[in-house]
Amino acid sequence: WNFTLSILVNLLITFLIGFVLWGGVSILLFSLKLLFSIDLDIKWYLVMGTLCAFYLPTLLFLGRIPKGEDKHKREPLQTAFLGNVMRYIFVPLEGLYLLVLYIYALKILLQWELPNGHVSWLVIASMIGCIAIEFGLYPVRKREGRKYDENVARYLPLLLIPLILLMSIGIYRRLSDYGITIHRLYLVLLNLWFYAVCITLFLTRARRIKWISISFATLFLLTSALPFNFTNFTRRQLLREVRHTLKDNQVTSPLDASGYDKLMKALPKDEASAISAKLSYLEGTFNRESIESLVNQENEGIPFLTYVNKEEEEKQEKY
Repeated sequence: WNFTLSILVNLLITFLIGFVLWGGVSILLFSLKLLFSIDLDIKWYLVMGTLCAFYLPTLLFLGRIPKGEDKHKREPLQTAFLGNVMRYIFVPLEGLYLLVLYIYALKILLQWELPNGHVSWLVIASMIGCIAIEFGLYPVRKREGRKYDENVARYLPLLLIPLILLMSIGIYRRLSDYGITIHRLYLVLLNLWFYAVCITLFLTRARRIKWISISFATLFLLTSALPFNFTNFTRRQLLREVRHTLKDNQVTSPLDASGYDKLMKALPKDEASAISAKLSYLEGTFNRESIESLVNQENEGIPFLTYVNKEEEEKQEKY
């Protein structure tokens, strides 16, 4: 915890120095125009920004990484300020988030309707708040051992589990109705990680917290940095689904604009809307080359969104 705090403080200080230096150099460059009528191109300011605000702070930061004995300070932080901020500001704020979400959960349960898709963002914000409280209270708990702090650290994650379930329902509805996207796959992973974090914190009484950041970084690298990642998987899966639809309808690809229009008129409205939405997503997320084996966009571009059912779009936004 002490090592992380030292890293963050050094990061903030070094980049603050860099941006102040960039501002000073920029004023100096601008003064050349005022005093000597030397009008420098915007690239001069951008180059100075790169050197002063990013390159130099990075070097300073690397030089200030704790080493030797400074890496292994195990004494809890000696300050009452952090504990009071967590107890009297962040915990009540987190409580308000939970109150709003529980009231919403009760509302949709009584009305027997599916949750709004945007509820996932509020659940994510609540989980970020929970993890911040766990990290913020950790040194205070180690030093003071208050029962209130221990109860917050253990039972706050437990209170979040029903709300994570609410998030799961919204994600499942979107996946079952509209298929996968990169964003939805990351949401699924985040949702599962939330379950693991909350259950583990409750069972272990939040005695250790280092594993939270390690597990998050590991999962992010496994699903993003390796050749088999969510981006590549989504692209292959959506292309496969569109190919199967074309094959089932005995359509030869790549299709031009007129051929695609005929296909859309021949297919049921929902199926035509789904194919167009997938092709539009592939083209927008990746590039035209990613769908060139299916449709020909070179001469006359195909306006996929004109074939997407507007009612389906509105449903997708809701769930």
